[in-house]
Amino acid sequence: MAEVEDGTIVGMDGLTTRRTRHGLILDGIELWTWCAYDIVGIAAAIGAPAVGRTQCGACGRPIEVVIREGQPEGTAVGWLPDESCSNVLAEFCPSALLFCSRAHLDEWRAGREPTSGAALDIEALADRGRSFWHQLVP
Repeated sequence: MAEVEDGTIVGMDGLTTRRTRHGLILDGIELWTWCAYDIVGIAAAIGAPAVGRTQCGACGRPIEVVIREGQPEGTAVGWLPDESCSNVLAEFCPSALLFCSRAHLDEWRAGREPTSGAALDIEALADRGRSFWHQLVP
C-alpha cells in the first residue's frame, strides 16, 4: 500500500511524510500515520520507543500513547473497522480511530451508519498491529 503525490511516494503501509492528525515520534524521528491504529500497531511491531499523538474521534480531546518495547501505555480504546476494502486511505483509515473512553466510542458509533468492526483496548490494538506489521519488520 503506497501513497503517491506528483509521482513521489510519500507514504507506505501506514507511515507517511505528509502531516496528518495522527503523529508518531518513533525512536526520535517525527512521522505521521494514515490512521490512529497505525500509531499503535506500527510502534508495537517495531518495538522501538515511540510516542503517538491523535485526538479522540468523538470529542477531539488530545490522546497521547506511549509505547515502550512494543507495549502501549494508556487507557484509550480504538475502533478497528472491517479490513475488507478496496482503498485503505479512503475506506478504512477515516474510521480507525482512538477514543478517550469506551463511552465516547459508543457515542461516535451511535451517530453513524452501522459498520462492521471491533472495539478494542490499546493492548489488543497493539497485538493486531504486531501480527500485521511483523512481516515488514526485519
